[in-house]
Amino acid sequence: MQEYFGGPWSLSLDEAGNIFIGDTQNHVVRMVERGTNIISTIAGRTGAVPGLRNDPKETDPLHLNLPRICSMDYWDGQLFIPEWDGDLVVLRKDKI
Repeated sequence: MQEYFGGPWSLSLDEAGNIFIGDTQNHVVRMVERGTNIISTIAGRTGAVPGLRNDPKETDPLHLNLPRICSMDYWDGQLFIPEWDGDLVVLRKDKI
């Protein structure tokens, strides 16, 4: 199945040169793996609902509700994903 970007509004890089893309309109975070150029979805899900809060105990990044990714930053093994409604999702590199 082929997927398309819909509103990639934010980018971030990790220390290995992998690119993280906040695909805002599709409500997901994608990663382009350096060396292979393989694009994979690492967080979020289609059908995200604005205002629906994530369960702080959720451990599967593919079950996160990311309706409004506004930016991203990678630092010290963690990807920080703030949303317009004020939520902040933090993914650890070992979970990506």
